[in-house]
Order: sequence, then C-alpha cells, then structure tokens
Amino acid sequence: MKMSFVIFLLTTTLYCSETTILIFRHGQTDANRYRIVQGHIDYPLNEIGIEQAKALADQIFQRHPDIDAIYSSDLTRATHTAKETAILLQLPIQTKRALREMSYGIAEGMAHAEFFAKYSASFEELNQQYPIRKERWDHTNVPESETSNQLLERVKEKLTEIAEHHANEKIAVFSHGGAICTFLTDLLGYYPKLSNCDGAILLYKDGHFTFLKEENLLKD
Repeated sequence: MKMSFVIFLLTTTLYCSETTILIFRHGQTDANRYRIVQGHIDYPLNEIGIEQAKALADQIFQRHPDIDAIYSSDLTRATHTAKETAILLQLPIQTKRALREMSYGIAEGMAHAEFFAKYSASFEELNQQYPIRKERWDHTNVPESETSNQLLERVKEKLTEIAEHHANEKIAVFSHGGAICTFLTDLLGYYPKLSNCDGAILLYKDGHFTFLKEENLLKD
C-alpha cells in the first residue's frame, strides 16, 4: 500500500512538473554593429554590449531573483552576457555548445550586404520550390551551412534536456538571435525580431514548450 502511494506520488509530481525558461540574446558585438555574419566566429561583446549585459543583469536580478540555474552558449558573446547575471545571482554558468548560433558555413565573416547580394535569389528559389516552411528548413543554399532544421533540432533537444533537469524551477538561458528566433518560429509560426539582450519567457510542461511572453527588459 505504501509503495503504491509512493509510486502514485512520484508519477503525479513528474506529470505536474513544469519549468520556466527565460531565454535571452547576447549583447552587441562589433559584428552586430557593422552587420557581419557571425555564426560560430567567436566575436566578443563591444563596449555597448558590455553595458547592455550589465543593464540586463540588473533587470533580471530585480525581476527574477528566484532563478535557480544559468545556461549559456559556449561562444564568448553569450557567456560574457550571462556572466553579468551570474555575478549578481551568485550562480555558476553551465555552457552548452548546442546553444550556439547557426553555423553559416562559408558565409561567416561576410558583410550582410554581400551575403544578401549573393544568396537572395537562391533564397527565393527555395521559397518557391518548398512553400511549406518545415520542408524548406531541410535545405540551405549556403555551402557548409547548417540547415534551419538542424539548428532547431539541436537547440530544442538541449532546451528540453535542461528543462527536464530543472523540474519546477526557473532558469535563465543566454544564446543567439538566429538560434532563439528559429526555435520561436517553430513554436509560434512566425519569425520574431530580437534585438541584442531581448528575450522571451517559455514554459515547459508535459513534454511541450509554451511561449508565455516577450521579456525585453531593456525596453520596459
């Protein structure tokens, strides 16, 4: 009888558990400022980005002092942004390669103007050939680049792993514009716009993510 009750209690607890995830884009880099494709190139924050990271940390500390854990992409621009929050909350940063930005292959380091001049026409061809987004995301016209579905798969898999490890807790995740927006597009059905240090609040429950709200703390 006692064992049955324990099993029932554990099953009920697992079923009812939920995780709140605050996910933020990193602060500004010179590549952001001068419109250069970053991808996996490890650009650091510039002076503006450092100030943004500090301001974001202050807002997180005031509004979400109950954060239980901090995760970040292993790229410097994300970990430096996370570090400012980690200092205030006195929490370690757990870095995960899977939270990185999309790998843009041979386009990394290319100016946005050159990128769009070179690939816009073939992007349109992909749109026409694969009108269904899920199918189109299996393809890329940039040599050596990840596809959007490859990016989505690794980010979603890692966020799920993190969420399930922190049942009934609140966590902060620091990642990248393309990575976050691809995940949110899959969730919402449209591509949101995230400026540096913008973010969102997600809920993970019963194996599913739900978008709760934007959390653009530097604009509130």
